[in-house]
Parts: sequence; C-alpha cells; structure tokens
Amino acid sequence: MAGYTVLQKRLDRLLPRQRPHYDPASRFDILEIRTLLRESAAATAEWCRVSVNTILRWGDELKRDPQRKTIGSLLRAFPPVRRYADAERRLVQWMDRMGFVGSGIIARTLARVGRKIASRTVRRIRKEKTPPPPSPTARHHVEGRYANHVWIVDESDIPALFRIFSFKLLLIMDAFSRFPVAARLSLTATTAEQLVDLFRKAVEQHGPPRHIISDQGQPFRSKRFARELRRHGVHHRFGAIGQHGSIALIERLFKTLKYSFGLRLPFTLSRNVLERRLNRVLVYYAYMRPHQSLAGATPAEIYFGITPLHRSAVPPPRGRPGDVTDPPPFDIVHLDDEKTLPVLVPIAA
Repeated sequence: MAGYTVLQKRLDRLLPRQRPHYDPASRFDILEIRTLLRESAAATAEWCRVSVNTILRWGDELKRDPQRKTIGSLLRAFPPVRRYADAERRLVQWMDRMGFVGSGIIARTLARVGRKIASRTVRRIRKEKTPPPPSPTARHHVEGRYANHVWIVDESDIPALFRIFSFKLLLIMDAFSRFPVAARLSLTATTAEQLVDLFRKAVEQHGPPRHIISDQGQPFRSKRFARELRRHGVHHRFGAIGQHGSIALIERLFKTLKYSFGLRLPFTLSRNVLERRLNRVLVYYAYMRPHQSLAGATPAEIYFGITPLHRSAVPPPRGRPGDVTDPPPFDIVHLDDEKTLPVLVPIAA
C-alpha cells in the first residue's frame, strides 16, 4: 500500500494529459472493479488518478451497446466477453481474487443471488489461467529509418543431400531495405572469427551501421565481436529470448530462400556448387524480386536510393473483342536450370 501511495503522489505531480493512459482492457477492468465494490465515480476516479468525467464516459459507452463483442472504441474486455458463460467465468475469477475462499463458498454465494453453479465447475474455472492483455505498444519487428541504420545478423541451417549433414548460412541484412548485405556459407557452426570477418567485409563495402541486432548465440556474445563493433561505433542489441519478433525480418528472408527458391533441399554435397546457387538466389532476391513490404520496389532500389521501376508503369493498350493485336513485348527467362528464378524481360524491337 505504501508503494501504491508513492506512485499516486508521483502521478499527482503530472498534468492529466501527461499521465500514462489506460488501455481498453484496463478500462474494462476498472469498471468491473467499480461494480463489484459499488464505488462511486468520484471514488473510482480518485484511486485511478483520472477525472470523474472520464469514468462516466467509459460507463456511458459500456451502457450504449453492452452486447458487442468488442465494447466500444475506449473499452475492450480481455478475454473478449462473447458468450454468457464467459461473463460467468469472469465473475467467478473476480470473486476468487476478492477474497471468497474456496470453491464451495463461491458456489453457495452465487446460489444466494440466483446463479446455480456446481462447486466442481467453480474449481475448474479458478484453475484457468487468464492470459495477460496484449501491450498496445508492442512492436512485431524492428524497423530501420534509412539504409545502414539497423543491420540484422543471424545463422540458419541448410540441409545437404539426404540430410547427411547441414551447411551453416550466416547472413547480414539491412532492416530498412531488406537488402542482404553479406553472406557466408560454411560446414561448421559459425565462430567469432568468421562473424568478425564477415562483418568487416560488409563494412568495407557498405559502411558501418548505427545498430546491429542478433540473437543470444555464442558468437554474437563473444568479446571479439563486441570489440569490433565498438571500433566502428556500432550499438549492439540482442533479441528477446524465446521471442522471434526482433529478428523476424531475417527469419522471413531465410524462409524465402529455403522454400521459395529451393535452397532448402540442394541436390549436391559440394560447397562450391551451393555457394554459386546461393549467390544467384541473393542477386535475384535483391535486384529482381519486387517486395510487397516495399510497395513493389526491390531491396536494391531502396538500399541504393534508386527510383523504383514500377513508378514509371503505364496502363496496357486497350482493345475491343476480336481485334488483332500484337503480343506483349515481353519474354520470361530463368536465371537457373531448376527454373525457380523467373524474370520478365522486354523483347528488343
């Protein structure tokens, strides 16, 4: 209680518009607590550190359409109250939190107000875990503001023929443009020396980034890699353990290379053959494949600041049914024998 009082005093020093805002799930819970405790709007506003009009506005929005799956734009129940049974579960869980000791006491208390629920059902509901509400400020992935602002580095396995062994692909990608900055293929797990060598080659060719993001792997936490980053003034950030949102962009790139471009099942045991295949795939991905997240541009166009070709596109010529017209002046070619890298090229007149 003392800590809560200190927090209230700190909030009192701020203007109302400067205080943290409650998310829709918290607003719904505040109204539910107010109903259970039979508190007035003034008392609820006092311990929530909001104005009385704010509490009344939340209540009015809840009363206007209480049957909606998502209750208004200011209020949202979490979990969403979609059925009558969900409302009963929330009531049982709140009774358990508010001091009704025992499943039998809760069941008998509900029976006194006209709700007949078996004590075994109450016991099962009490054991259910309520997931935490989603954070409104949670970000799904890291975004760069310009080229070489944020780099992402990660390692992935590429199985060889019959999965006898796997190649290790180490790749550095620019987060802003999705451009693959550098890549390295090896037969063993990446070491700190190999990581530093690849980073130096990428810096020599493209310049150092402002930030670099990686997972918690051993080579990324090595002292040698940390010294190399400090030498170039690069800030190192680690992704959260067990969460893939921080490096989702490069994980998506690995998935595209393996499943869309056939890099997942190479029909060879030769590292040289696989490296040639990898170089061809990366060139196709960076310079010829338009990306939805880049509004139809290629990673190379965004990374090097080139005007995307799709901006100069014009509508095709129109015609009437039965008119004899020339075929489109384009042809389809493939950059590989497996025909997984198609390119649409104009036909010379």
